[in-house]
Amino acid sequence: MNPRVLLKWDRSNSVPVAGVGKGKTFNLNDGIQGYKLIWSHGFIINRDELIKRHRLSQSLSDKDLIVRLYNQFGGGTAPMIHGPFTWVLWDNAQYTLVLVRDRIGIYGIYYAVTNCSVTIADNVESLLDSNVCAGSFNTKSVIGHINGIAPLADETYYRGISCVEPGTQIEISPYKLRKKRYWNFKTQPALKLKTNAEYTNAYRHLLFDVVDDYLPNSPVAVTLSGGLDSTSIAAAARAGHPDRLLTAYSWISPGIPEDDESQAIAMICEKLRLDCVRMDVGDMLAVKGNDWISTKRASPLSNIFTKLWTDLLTTIRGHDIAVVLSGISGDHLFSCGISSYPDLLLTGHWIELVRQLRAHRSGTKFSLTQLVRNKLAVPLIRAYLPNWRYPHQPPVPWLAETHHRAYKQCCPPPQRPMAILPGRRHRLELLKDPMLTTGCEIQTRHAAEHSIDLRHPLLDHRLFEFAASLPSSQAYYAGQNKIIMRNAMRGYLPDYVVNFKDKVYPETISKRMLLNHTSEVCSLTQNMRTADLGLIDPVPLRKAVKSALAGNTVDWSFYNTLTLEDWLRRYF
Repeated sequence: MNPRVLLKWDRSNSVPVAGVGKGKTFNLNDGIQGYKLIWSHGFIINRDELIKRHRLSQSLSDKDLIVRLYNQFGGGTAPMIHGPFTWVLWDNAQYTLVLVRDRIGIYGIYYAVTNCSVTIADNVESLLDSNVCAGSFNTKSVIGHINGIAPLADETYYRGISCVEPGTQIEISPYKLRKKRYWNFKTQPALKLKTNAEYTNAYRHLLFDVVDDYLPNSPVAVTLSGGLDSTSIAAAARAGHPDRLLTAYSWISPGIPEDDESQAIAMICEKLRLDCVRMDVGDMLAVKGNDWISTKRASPLSNIFTKLWTDLLTTIRGHDIAVVLSGISGDHLFSCGISSYPDLLLTGHWIELVRQLRAHRSGTKFSLTQLVRNKLAVPLIRAYLPNWRYPHQPPVPWLAETHHRAYKQCCPPPQRPMAILPGRRHRLELLKDPMLTTGCEIQTRHAAEHSIDLRHPLLDHRLFEFAASLPSSQAYYAGQNKIIMRNAMRGYLPDYVVNFKDKVYPETISKRMLLNHTSEVCSLTQNMRTADLGLIDPVPLRKAVKSALAGNTVDWSFYNTLTLEDWLRRYF
């Protein structure tokens, strides 16, 4: 990812001026046949197929390939490109800027439009530095952040700064700005196969193909936990390349056994023949200091584990590895609370429904009545009585009363196609979750700051479309999530990992991090800018923080307000 790319255009009388870094410009008229690719991020998965189909030279770079294709197909080029590839092109013949963001939104394009000019950048900071807007925060996005909701797909945390939506192409001419969705993720035709084995084979073949497409020719690493998401990436990489050197980087916590995944990680690395670098979270927790919460200028979002990620990325880069595969989004594909029980009821599979409920009851602490209510009745009500659900939860108790109406605008009712079953409908909502895109872009950018190309195979659009086509029974069975992933990984991963029912959440680690930074946290709750601006009532916030510090609750909904407070103090 090229840092700090900025383009300014006075649309009334000049050709855009582009720069990379500070003080560097280039002429946009020197491109191939009037076209100039100003910048791009990511890589093209199907480049060999495109080169062969259109009889182009194998020596073409991804950038030159885009220019050649655009010369031939114009605005129809974007749908032809597969993979996380975002680009901005100047069409001198049409006097038009073309902005194309990848389908999922791994890489961002940001822009600010005034009466006669447009400024475009691959990061928010460059736009702020260019003084194209007042730099005031977007109140609606900030209120959403307090409540754990990402900005709308085309908005940022700043007024006057917009972003290109994932899967969207924007064409900017002197008198017009035109948006066009070239990939509109929507309901897929239901995949109807005869047996579980057929679903499993279809997913396994697709996963292995996708992971192979994301592997570079250079050394590669995998971030590895004991769960199914990252381990399935490692298993797919090993299956396609039995003799290749693969390195896993894992966090372990032997001093915190309830959060430790050392046993599973050791079994996985032995099974897949991975070199493993283990990083002890306990050693990192022993280091206390300030700036645990340290926001960037672009956004008040700050991962609680940012410091751990920084240490991990520094270690990986120190080993001369520049490409890392992650397991981000497996929960959105095949988990995240999806229940198949309503779909079984509505399709007449009542005997199977009873059988699964009984099996579920035998392996849980919940009563049959609780299971029927939470996994059957509630999903049905949410599906067919949407006004009952939205807003699906009240705002946090400390949100100022004057902003409750704005909160409702942050989470409008989704467009819910009623022709599909509740389980599949819920899956579609999860795959469209803007927080997934926002969080992934931030994490990718964080890695790029360490000169690491962080790739996310499970965010490939082919897997999204496949997941959206599946019956919910392939995601959830008798209380167990990710059924299709488990079935696909049998024989490739240790049985212990495939059959492990519960997910390990680092709750104790999170609590220790909070306690290690008690003074910093308490300082952020005093003389609050968020309170002065009328965004929150600090009294219930302090009560929630005090309860968490005392160990009386695991509710961390206050964390976003603390990151917002840090952001406002630093940049406003």
